[in-house]
Amino acid sequence: MVQGNATLTKIVTLIIDPAVLLIFSVGFLLFVWGLVEFIYDPADSGKRENGKRHMIWGIIGMFIMISTAGIISIIDDTFDLGIRNNQFGVPSSGIQTDQSPSFFGDRQFQLQ
Repeated sequence: MVQGNATLTKIVTLIIDPAVLLIFSVGFLLFVWGLVEFIYDPADSGKRENGKRHMIWGIIGMFIMISTAGIISIIDDTFDLGIRNNQFGVPSSGIQTDQSPSFFGDRQFQLQ
């Protein structure tokens, strides 16, 4: 089972994550290009419609890629696969706790 998790982790880390990032970036650039088309020539309704289509497809592409990353994380958390130990390259403190970190530290606030 450890060999399978290592292989799955490599597939997600080396293939799926870069593909999601690339397609998300393309969707973002498509959105920006559509925005430029929409704003650049307000008198030409054809360019405005084309810009709207580009913006909509860019938003759809970004939504699908965020959903894909979320689904992979949900599957990883549900089955405790350990694929996403350090998602998005955020450095870890290495401290394992059972409690979620609190924004206010140890203080607890109650409504009175």
